[in-house]
Amino acid sequence: MTQPTRTILFAAGDVGGARAILPVARLAHAQGHQVLALAHGVLHAEGDPDWTWLSHAEACAAPCDTVFYATSVTDPLAFQCALAAQSRGCPVIHVLDNWSLYGDRLKGLDTTGTPQTVVPDCYAVMDELANAGAIADNVPADRLHITGHPDLAKLDAERDRFSGPTNLGLDILFVSEPALSDSGAATHPDSRGYDETTVTQAFIATLGQLNMPDHVTLRVAPHPREDRQAVHNRWIDQMAHAGLSDIPLILVPKDGVRAALHRATHVVGMTSILLYEAWLLERPTLSLQPNLQWDQMRVIGQRQGVSLCTNASDIPATMSHWVTQRGPVGYGRVSRLLHSGAAARLLDLSHQISIKPIKPHKDIDL
Repeated sequence: MTQPTRTILFAAGDVGGARAILPVARLAHAQGHQVLALAHGVLHAEGDPDWTWLSHAEACAAPCDTVFYATSVTDPLAFQCALAAQSRGCPVIHVLDNWSLYGDRLKGLDTTGTPQTVVPDCYAVMDELANAGAIADNVPADRLHITGHPDLAKLDAERDRFSGPTNLGLDILFVSEPALSDSGAATHPDSRGYDETTVTQAFIATLGQLNMPDHVTLRVAPHPREDRQAVHNRWIDQMAHAGLSDIPLILVPKDGVRAALHRATHVVGMTSILLYEAWLLERPTLSLQPNLQWDQMRVIGQRQGVSLCTNASDIPATMSHWVTQRGPVGYGRVSRLLHSGAAARLLDLSHQISIKPIKPHKDIDL
């Protein structure tokens, strides 16, 4: 049965959250719903110009039937849009974009800088692992829905569009991320236990000790919030120090990450969603998180075909095994099916919630 036309607001800041809700917004627009969107960050940069774009103040005040939002480590604007909508009695749907910080995503700052909590009418998670992790982190179970990840439905279409890996040597993709600014320095007692500098140093130092094939290409994909020149300088300096200047180093252009992912024979990083995508594509995948202090960051290692290393002393053996693997590995192909139709599931949920509002949660221990 055709759903009635609704007005739906979308809000996000960081790249991961924005790309998690962009497919939902596109489907909503295609189905004839009025799409309002926060003119901010990656959501604005990659969204459709035909949508109605709103300033932060306008988005916080906009009348709508439902709000889809994704949270950010450092950017409070989408959280504030959800908080304002919920205060008006408008249903809000939080879309999770990564396997971490489940309970923390319910907390944020309002426009005055005061800490607040938003328990969404629906907390959409990608799979059973995320569902279990969210429950363990005190997210109310009655708000959780397993929908798949809307942005990951694109992988099969991309496989037809981009070239896959060749049989000539190794094509390694290192996925960087701003762990230092997000979580603190490796030496800080409340940090993850590592940062991008310590991981880069460990990876390069170990790479120089391995027996490598004749043909090796190393690609580094900076996170959108990282300074690209600083990332490039760090890698050049460290590779020279390790005697690896003869290995080609390619800084992946901003618009070349998807192609680099598909052509890679091996993918390595910390906790980026791109590691999960590499696993779905059945690539040998390595998560380097030496001295890891946050248990929930271990979830990437619960998938067959992914190597997780949390002890610095284990890095040489783990990397030695990883570089000798050849795809396809693991069971990612089967899990790709979960993400197909995720955008449609979320739109259906928004319709159900709009016609049957959920009572507010009280006294939640977060």
